[in-house]
Amino acid sequence: MLVLPGPAFVVIPLDLAILATEFVWARRLLKRVREQLRGRRQGGA
Repeated sequence: MLVLPGPAFVVIPLDLAILATEFVWARRLLKRVREQLRGRRQGGA
């Protein structure tokens, strides 16, 4: 599934959210991803 671009956009963030419950590095990365997504929704670069 990760070879195809479509499913990877769903699977990777879900896996990262699961890892974030246990690991600090995953929590930081998930926070950064969320901030980037919010910026794109608001029209930022």
